[in-house]
Order: sequence, then C-alpha cells, then structure tokens
Amino acid sequence: MDSDRAATGQRATERRSVGVASTAPRRRRRASRTGRTLEARRDALLASYEYLQEHPEAKKSDFLQDVFPEHPAEYQTAEGWWNAIQPALAKLPGVDPPKERGHIWHFLGG
Repeated sequence: MDSDRAATGQRATERRSVGVASTAPRRRRRASRTGRTLEARRDALLASYEYLQEHPEAKKSDFLQDVFPEHPAEYQTAEGWWNAIQPALAKLPGVDPPKERGHIWHFLGG
C-alpha cells in the first residue's frame, strides 16, 4: 500500500511539473503581448496629443477619423479606443478638454 501511495504521489508530482513547464511559455507570450499592447496604447496617446498640438481645436470625431485608424492600439472599436484615450489625453500638459460632451478639445500650449 505504501508503494501505491508513493507511486501515486510520484505521478502527481510529475503532472504538476509538466503543468508548470507547459504554462511558462504561455505566460511569456501573454507578458510580451501585454507589453506590446501597452506600447501600442502609449503610441496612440502620443499620436492623439501630437494631433491636438497640430490641430489646436479638435472634436472627438476628428480624433476618431484621423488618429484611430493609424493607431488602434489593439482596440476593436473606435469608441473603446476613445474611452481609453480621452481621460489620459485630458491630463496632459496644455490640453483643455471640453466641459461637455460633443464640444471641442483645445491645445493651449505647454
């Protein structure tokens, strides 16, 4: 009976070892994908900021038409992209976000 437990314990240990080894590459892929996503989103924010600097008065639709297609940052929709970009954009130096929806974003310099 002790040999049965020992054999069972050994098989369980082998399964755990195999399980850990087989998930490690997946974790690395996920981490590198996360890094690429973060970089793409930073690039999209920077592109939005530069767009506003070049066009000191811009509407949401301008960003969606002119920035999103070139910098989708792995977002499936323009609306999802905007929901992530606009709060960060509003905090950048020189940016005056609209007080109400549908109004114009301004770049005041900075």
